[in-house]
Amino acid sequence: MKKSIFLFLTMFLSQLIFAQQGDSLGLMTQVKTNSVLLKWIPSNYNAWMEGSRLGYVIQRTEVQQVDGKWKVVGTVTLTSEPIKPWSDERIEKEAETNPDLKNAKVLVAGRIFEENLGPNPPVGSVTEIQSQKDYLHIMSVLASLLKNKSSEAMGLFYEDKTALAGKTYLYEVRLNTPAREVKGIAVAVVGIPAQLPNVLGFDYKVVNKAVELYWLQAKYSGYFAYDVYRSTSKTGVYTKVNKDPYIGEMGLKLDEKRVKYIDSFPEMNKTYYYKIKAINGFEQTSAFSEILMVKAVSFIQLSPTITKASSKDNLRIDLEWEVSAEDKGNIVSFSVWTAKTQNDVMKKLNDKPISPTTYTYTDARLNKPTFNYYRVCAYGVTGDSACSILKDGFLVDSFPPAKPIVVSGICDTNGVVTLIWKKNKEEDMYGYRIFRTYYKHKEPNRITDSTFKDTLYIDKVDVNSGWRKIYYGVVAIDQVFNASIQSTYFEVLLPDKVPPISAVFKDFKTNYSGITLMWTSSPSEDIKYQYLYKKSEFEFQWQPFLKLGGDSLKITSIRDTLTQTDVWYQYKLVAEDSSGLRSPEEQVIRVQQPEKDPFPQVTNIKAVASRPNKMIKLTWDFNKQADGFKIMRSQNGQPVETYEFVKGSKREFYDTWLTTNTEYSYAIIAELPDGRESVMSVVIKVTY
Repeated sequence: MKKSIFLFLTMFLSQLIFAQQGDSLGLMTQVKTNSVLLKWIPSNYNAWMEGSRLGYVIQRTEVQQVDGKWKVVGTVTLTSEPIKPWSDERIEKEAETNPDLKNAKVLVAGRIFEENLGPNPPVGSVTEIQSQKDYLHIMSVLASLLKNKSSEAMGLFYEDKTALAGKTYLYEVRLNTPAREVKGIAVAVVGIPAQLPNVLGFDYKVVNKAVELYWLQAKYSGYFAYDVYRSTSKTGVYTKVNKDPYIGEMGLKLDEKRVKYIDSFPEMNKTYYYKIKAINGFEQTSAFSEILMVKAVSFIQLSPTITKASSKDNLRIDLEWEVSAEDKGNIVSFSVWTAKTQNDVMKKLNDKPISPTTYTYTDARLNKPTFNYYRVCAYGVTGDSACSILKDGFLVDSFPPAKPIVVSGICDTNGVVTLIWKKNKEEDMYGYRIFRTYYKHKEPNRITDSTFKDTLYIDKVDVNSGWRKIYYGVVAIDQVFNASIQSTYFEVLLPDKVPPISAVFKDFKTNYSGITLMWTSSPSEDIKYQYLYKKSEFEFQWQPFLKLGGDSLKITSIRDTLTQTDVWYQYKLVAEDSSGLRSPEEQVIRVQQPEKDPFPQVTNIKAVASRPNKMIKLTWDFNKQADGFKIMRSQNGQPVETYEFVKGSKREFYDTWLTTNTEYSYAIIAELPDGRESVMSVVIKVTY
């Protein structure tokens, strides 16, 4: 738990804006209706302890934008005296009646630790002491973020009740010492309080008697913790399942954090509904996420395998079987069945259900047949069942052959399957039985009426059935009909005779720059290429316009700028799979290009990275009047997205929100006086 909290808060702290490296403050702001909340986080243990002794001073500077430039209107000091933490006695006393202050006791622990440490710590304990300091600091951050009252008690919180609506303020919190500068800076625009965005990417995976819930947390979102709610009705009452705000276990992926929460089902075979909300560092909560419906079911995945059916005294037959590790928690009981021949009706041997942890059974019937066939069935928590294939058990020579090894299986275009396996080395071998199935987790079908003598088998399958794979198993039989364990399933790929389903147009848009087409990708799994064809009202032949393959198959829209005013155009989509088959059905749409009005384009865009200055400088040219410019940016080859806006008089931009060793892509769009936009500039790349 300690490690999980440390990792999470380290990620959270990395998102705060620190004034400088080393000792500094990360300052956060929250705009309310009539005030602005401030909360600051010391960057390490030493800065935290120093602040608890000296206190903090808060300065507020009002700024205004005049002629595209920010100017200072005035600066005031909001604190008549330095803000300091409460005394240990006050924290202890008020925490007895106010549960919001229980976490503030970490400050008391930090002060005691600091007093006991002394000026000369023991030799050899530096690493241990630093570990304790780091832990106390991280717990102080957690306490401050969880409750505003704890933050106030630790001297890390302030509410500015004199802020005026419509004003833009620059807040600065400084450590109260002239010896050195330790501060945090943040900007707040006083207006309507901002709402937290909903949590996105809410998804789930059912595991053994539980559900793993997943969601995404955008970087710089301000999310700190989460509450998870569960109900048995979508519109019914939801109960919070986590006692305390959930911090979570996370993995970083690009600029997003993936959060996982595991909830054990109260009951199986029921339907549950889940939703979540986010909490920021000021106790503000977001709206609820979308609702997920989760069915609490767990099925048996694979049939039991009888591994032994032999007799030691030629009177009793001992059975042993195995189940897969993933199924052990899903099985509630076993039963054992027997018959004289493979085609007889089977009879259950056990009077009472066999325990799910028992994998043996002894057939001690008197006067039982010499030849016996057995089957073991497993019963799951959901009422489902799965049974093994038949296993021969004899009172004489009960040692079965070794499990066969299939070495080759190929299907040609006519559906002829050639299966080859290694010949068994037992001297009493009689032959083989061949099994076939389309489902590995279900009982296969025997396809040989009699025992097959050879080690090469020819089978015929329907290649127009739509199946892409088929599985074969081989069982070895000795001269007294002992059966081996079935070979490992051999997967045979079937030729593709079914053409793919084409993508479907779902919408189109027209504007001055051309025709934008949007479509839904083909649901077929083996798509190799997606073609877009085009022809104008003056053409008789379809012309290839676009060919997508590989990763580009993810593209679901395209803009056709090669159009002319008032001309009608037709488009169609054709899918081709890995076997060269093309989709037979073609959806054709007809679109007219309205009047085209070419727009100017931002040109001569350049980007220069400067690590010493911690920035990337963008410059560009634009020979038309513009109200502003939209800066587009992405990282590591992703499509560019809107990143920042600058005034139309600007021809340069300094980007300081950067990560080292990262490739950034930039493009610029001009916003024109009549409300339209220019064509996006070329995309340039630079590594910082």
